Amino acid sequence: MSIDKEFLATLPNRPGVYQMLNKHQRVIYVGKAKNLKKRVSSYFRGANDAKTTVLVAQIATIEIIITSSENEALLLENTLIKSLKPKYNILFKDDKSYPYLHLSQHQFPRLSVYRGSKKLPGEYFGPYANAKAARETLHILQKIFKLRQCNDLYFRNRSRPCIQYQIKRCSAPCVDNIDAAAYQESVFLIKKFLQGKSIEVLQAIKSKMQGAAKHLDYEQAGQLRDQYDYLAQVFEQQFVTGKEGDADVIALIEGQGIYAISIVYVRSGKVIGNRNYNLTNQLLTPEEILSDFITQHYLNPLHEKVIPKRILINKQLENRGWIENALSEYFDKKIILADKVRGTNRQWIEMAMTNAQHHLEIIHAKQSDMTKALTELKNIFNLTKVPVSMECFDISHTFGELTVASCVVFDDKGPEKSKYRRYNIKNVKKSDDYAAIRQVLLRRYESGQLPDIVIVDGGKGQMNVAIDVLGKDKVIFTIAKGPTRKPGLEVIYSTTLSEPVELAGDSAALHVLQHIRDEAHRFAITGHRSQRQKAAISSVLETIPGVGVKTRQKLLQHFGGFQEIKAASVEQLSEIEGLNKNLAQRIHTALKQIAKSEAVANTD
Repeated sequence: MSIDKEFLATLPNRPGVYQMLNKHQRVIYVGKAKNLKKRVSSYFRGANDAKTTVLVAQIATIEIIITSSENEALLLENTLIKSLKPKYNILFKDDKSYPYLHLSQHQFPRLSVYRGSKKLPGEYFGPYANAKAARETLHILQKIFKLRQCNDLYFRNRSRPCIQYQIKRCSAPCVDNIDAAAYQESVFLIKKFLQGKSIEVLQAIKSKMQGAAKHLDYEQAGQLRDQYDYLAQVFEQQFVTGKEGDADVIALIEGQGIYAISIVYVRSGKVIGNRNYNLTNQLLTPEEILSDFITQHYLNPLHEKVIPKRILINKQLENRGWIENALSEYFDKKIILADKVRGTNRQWIEMAMTNAQHHLEIIHAKQSDMTKALTELKNIFNLTKVPVSMECFDISHTFGELTVASCVVFDDKGPEKSKYRRYNIKNVKKSDDYAAIRQVLLRRYESGQLPDIVIVDGGKGQMNVAIDVLGKDKVIFTIAKGPTRKPGLEVIYSTTLSEPVELAGDSAALHVLQHIRDEAHRFAITGHRSQRQKAAISSVLETIPGVGVKTRQKLLQHFGGFQEIKAASVEQLSEIEGLNKNLAQRIHTALKQIAKSEAVANTD
């Protein structure tokens, strides 16, 4: 289909989504429109800016989807961007749900940080801006109220208090060190605390303190006094306060082609935390990027967001009303986007802008350091150009068993974690690292396309293997630990130099090589540990009569992982098709013994 006047004339004056495809029939841009004919035609009027001209030059065909409403168009655009990942749209990678604090439904409830769907019985408090904020809150509550954190299996099998009791972070209900009524009093106060009712909590503790003193229980009164003082100090230091209810405050700052976004979370008039993001896009305006960010952030069916009624922003958006209507319809409540605010609201926007600016400065500083390191790398090793792509390999195994190879990828900005890969090494002799390196290089580069630098953790032997597989004309490094195996004393072998090199401890080039080597090592070890754990659990399941391959597969598919299987009750195991209660009981008993052994090993 050619983009001509006849095609443009056929476009409807209705809302919908348009997809722009290049000559390879790959979608390069997805957009929404209240009026498809007006919006799509605007790209071909000849008065576009340089950025839009670059896009238009690559368009071979345009496909449209007519929707029944403007809001439906916005939702469909968001879905298509996430699934198609077009080159010229921003792609907001939000792969984590927000953390909560979960208070379980037990006689002695457990308090823990929780992330995921709210399937477990109990109460959820949050969400928190990030895991750090949730853990800090949990730490405060531990210190003040001493609720248990251990899982149910560990709790049921204790015969003496654990280390959390020794460091005064738990009241040890597992060994009846506290009665249920007293424990529930702490639970009640925690709920008040997490609901933001700080004054009520302080008054309750003060009243108990005065009652203890009146009955001459000075030890109890002293403990309550310390609790009161610590809690009062926390309330003074933890929050910036206001009187404006709940809001998300979003600020976007641009610098050198990078957009930094900071979200400040305000709940009950208190700033409870923030999150920072960075995006790059050479085509969209800052206002368009902020619009797309807001829709992708909140309209994410994979990770439900808690959205307040007000979202404060530092940019005036042309389609603000459209986004408001779409969010209001999606969440079934009135949502307001506000850009012209005063007083405390304005202070919050300025706070978000300050955080975004700081985040941008950190990004620029990291990029500057990376540029310096890569330039130094080019000069020291006589490379023909500054490298912009590097891949590093490492091998991990236990006495030759369950060998795993890792490949980590860096570009000129740092790690590209979405491109990391692991390879299970098969059909090689035990502890034959050379054969493992040979196999992973052959599998990785069977297409023949190599990065600017291939790095292997090892020395001259690994270098010879890599040269044998890839050829002398390729840029290959190996990083060998020095005689004392201390960081900073590495010996670097390279196909571009005839002799190995020892770089100075403060060398930027050495630091980037150490970073990528350490990442490869970490990624290989975590992969190997995962394989080892799977093998251990699988071997236990294999010894249980009635548990075959299909049953093990059903267990994994149902629970999602081995930790979840170990924590499952007999009733939960019985829910799986084909597992009767007797078999579920045998599986539960076997895994319970493993968990008990692990718990004892971790605390004794």
